[in-house]
Amino acid sequence: MLFRTMKKIITNLFDIGLKIRTGLNEGPKWIFYSLFWWCYPATILRNKAANCVNGKIRILLLRKSGIPIEKDCKINYGTLILGMAKRPPAVTFGKRVAVAPYVIFISSSYPGLSKLGEHPELKSMIQKLGPIVVENDCWIGARSIIFPNVKIGKGSIVGAGSIVRDNIPPFSVVAGSPAKIIRTLNSNVVNNL
Repeated sequence: MLFRTMKKIITNLFDIGLKIRTGLNEGPKWIFYSLFWWCYPATILRNKAANCVNGKIRILLLRKSGIPIEKDCKINYGTLILGMAKRPPAVTFGKRVAVAPYVIFISSSYPGLSKLGEHPELKSMIQKLGPIVVENDCWIGARSIIFPNVKIGKGSIVGAGSIVRDNIPPFSVVAGSPAKIIRTLNSNVVNNL
């Protein structure tokens, strides 16, 4: 009984020590956002993440804003997540996802009060709200735009400057505006890496 209590106390002290050490290494911003993230609405946290130079703080801010990010993800400077879908989350990132600078994820989009939203030819083209799912081992090129209700399949590559409006099958390379499949990767080779 005494041993378990002592072990628990030592473990808690060790965890606190790790947080302090990480805070000292990452700097005052890391400590501040770790403690006071709840003061900010999700949109502010996402905007702060887009403008944050430190990658670890960027990931911390996005996670605190409600974006699930698996381990070993790299989300670069300027990545902007627009839309407030919380259940399901606006964007979900799998493991080992690489997002280049200035990518825009739009999980909700609508022309506002404009009468174009009621135009019969445009009604089917307007996607109002939907989650974006980026599966494991994806690579998204710089300045790409991802629209609502898109699933980027495992091991896929989105070329720089692409506009993605439709789902991307696993192990595909897409590019263009709108994004089209230009190549399919050998899934056996990718899985063995």
